[in-house]
Amino acid sequence: LKDLTLYNNQITVLENMDKLVNLHVFSIGNNNLSQIDNVVYLRKFKELQCLNVAGNPFSQGDYKSYVVAHLPAITYLDFRLVSSQMREEAITQFQDAIDVIEHNERDEQKKTENEKARLVQEKQLREAFVDGFINGQLFDDLFLEDTDGPKLNQLPQLVEAFDLYKSKFCKICDELIAFALKEAESWDNEK
Repeated sequence: LKDLTLYNNQITVLENMDKLVNLHVFSIGNNNLSQIDNVVYLRKFKELQCLNVAGNPFSQGDYKSYVVAHLPAITYLDFRLVSSQMREEAITQFQDAIDVIEHNERDEQKKTENEKARLVQEKQLREAFVDGFINGQLFDDLFLEDTDGPKLNQLPQLVEAFDLYKSKFCKICDELIAFALKEAESWDNEK
């Protein structure tokens, strides 16, 4: 879906449109959007070039600079071309707010990428039959229900031995993971 018109629908908040990644033209005019920060939600639509918000309660004041500053890809606002001068002035006016938003977006992007990488790694480990071995998880699981272990670990002479044992155990698990992943890759290549 590239063009979406929700004109005159009494909409009060922009939400639940995340899957419309190819949105190019969006008309949300003549609704009940009273909070101008609804516009920030539209930043995720990188292809959005034409936006109509006229007729909403927030559009009674000076809203155009806010919209243009917060949506850098917008070429047309309320069916009028956005001039380069207007864009520059808008960005200057809202630079601090935009910097904060961009910082938060970068943080969110990093979290998303890390989560995707974690899911890929989990899948690889599961397919290699070594899920649960990573980051000392297996070692921790072995002692999860051990009521005497924490008591013994309070003895000074056992703390160092326990840490050394855990270190060696985790090293062996890491070697096992590497071997299993290599074998799983060769299985995939044989298919």
